[in-house]
Order: sequence, then structure tokens, then C-alpha cells
Amino acid sequence: MAGRLSRLVPDVEITNRAQDGARTGELIEQLGAAPRAAYDVILIQSGGNDILWFTGLRRLRTATTRLLKLAQTRAGRVVMMSTGDVGAAPAFPSPIDGLYSWQTRRVRELFVELTSRLEVEYVDLYHPGAENPFDANPDKYYATDGLHPSDEGYRLWFEQLTADSSILESLSTTESSRLE
Repeated sequence: MAGRLSRLVPDVEITNRAQDGARTGELIEQLGAAPRAAYDVILIQSGGNDILWFTGLRRLRTATTRLLKLAQTRAGRVVMMSTGDVGAAPAFPSPIDGLYSWQTRRVRELFVELTSRLEVEYVDLYHPGAENPFDANPDKYYATDGLHPSDEGYRLWFEQLTADSSILESLSTTESSRLE
């Protein structure tokens, strides 16, 4: 997402703190260690690893609340997105796929609730069943590992981010924007 944003708005300084495999609780430390005290926009994409590792919902609720509140103290706008249906990934055979789909729905419901309560924009990448373009063309939208999105999959998610949030509007209205 950071790379696509930087190509779309090249005059914006972007700091990417993402680390492979991080769970939501670890993002608190990542954001706390960010090089600036304030940003115009903070984009958070988390939850996929929490789904894969079955992070407990109570623990995830606490971590997500802390993360979003911290982000709000550091930016004028916070946008959060998670992941699509992890259980729909070709990497998971039945019945494991159903278990991951169930966990995806639970994590999504939690994120929707918390972002609504805390007035954070949420970009919902969850599209069940026939609504899921990844299901319609998995060879195109999944990487060869059958779990992560391909470049085309990330393109779809980026298009949804820019269509369903005010991130570009927020970045274009500031003289010298910075994005975390």
C-alpha cells in the first residue's frame, strides 16, 4: 500500500513501519517508535496475522483500542483496513478454510465495532462468497503461496482504499503531507 500511495502522490513523504508477521499488538510499539511525533494521516492495515494465529478477541480488542487511540494522538486522520476472507485463500483445505473464514468474520466484526466507536475510517476488504473477486479468479489475485495477495490482489485492495476512504483527499489538502 505504501508503495502504491507513493507513486500516486509522489510529493508526500511516506514512512512505512510495516513488518512481516506482525500482529496488531506489535503495531503499538511500531507506531510508538515512529520517527515523527505527528503525521497528517496514519494508515493501519492489520488483522491478517491475528486471524492466522487466532489471537484471542479480548486481547485483540485491547490491542486495537490502544493502537487506534495512539494513532489518533499522532495524526489528524486515521484509516484502518484489515484483510479479505483468510479462509477463502487456496492455501487452506477444508475444513481449515471454514475455521479461518469464521475467525475472519469475528475479527472483522471487532474492527468494524471499534473503528465506529472511535470514529476511525474503516475500509472493509471482506467480501463473502460470490462477492469476493479473489474467489472468482484466485490465480490472478493470489500470490503463488496461495495465501497472500498477488500484485493484482493488492491493486484491488488499493483501489478500494482510495475509493472507500478520504486518504487521498486528506493528503491532497495539506501543503507538506506526511503519511505513517
